[in-house]
Amino acid sequence: MELFIPKKAERSPVLLHIAFRQVPDRYIPVEEITDAGYALAVVVYTDLVNENLNGDYSDGIANHFGTTENRADDEWGKIGMWAYGASRAIDYLIAERKELDTSKVAVIGHSRLGKTALWCAAQDERFYAAISNDSGYGGAASSKHGEGERINDFINYGSWDWFCENFKKFKDAEDDKPYDQSFLLALIAPRLLAVGSAKDDRGADPKSEFLTTLHTSRAWSILGEKGLVCPDRLPQTGDLFTDGNICYHYRENRHFLSRWDWNAYIKFLDKKFK
Repeated sequence: MELFIPKKAERSPVLLHIAFRQVPDRYIPVEEITDAGYALAVVVYTDLVNENLNGDYSDGIANHFGTTENRADDEWGKIGMWAYGASRAIDYLIAERKELDTSKVAVIGHSRLGKTALWCAAQDERFYAAISNDSGYGGAASSKHGEGERINDFINYGSWDWFCENFKKFKDAEDDKPYDQSFLLALIAPRLLAVGSAKDDRGADPKSEFLTTLHTSRAWSILGEKGLVCPDRLPQTGDLFTDGNICYHYRENRHFLSRWDWNAYIKFLDKKFK
């Protein structure tokens, strides 16, 4: 894990980024993040377990716990392993970095690591906020009646091993699942949740990501907090809704974690953390 701390570090909140690459990286504006008063902890996902696809559990966390290609139907996949690694990172921050405000740690990820950030925060209540950028199917997008990726896409690509073996049983039967992604997001309530989408990211299904955040807001309401506060319409590019404990933002362009995304999430956290 790499750690970047603001010059005035005392009681800084933390953004724990489950990342694709080491810093420096053009998708991680470190200086802007620290200038905004946030410490940045970067965990590279392949340091936890490989991304070799098609059930390669030969190294890292998988090897340590004895996971093999002959998994039980409900045994964890790589998203679970990456999330477990992020929880071990917060262990370190709480135990060793007393200058930071570890009561305000947000876990952030993009794409499959956005799925991971959601699963991480759902399981580990020490994360006060979860940020999912373009997470799509298995993340913030609905798994039913969606317009983006489907289970068959993951099987064909080999990335079914991100999930448990039961995942494959719903091939061509997504609408028969006994749950949907709003259930996952609801496990984060009443803490902070931010979901970001991109207009041209068809695979991540931005319309579905928005509707899921809207639907799951009921969990926040039950717990006495505001969920997503937004106009009675579908989002327009440039929208950033930050009034409730659920943030949603919608931008132009495609599937990547942009400087604009980071600054949108910081604006949301600034309203809640400071």
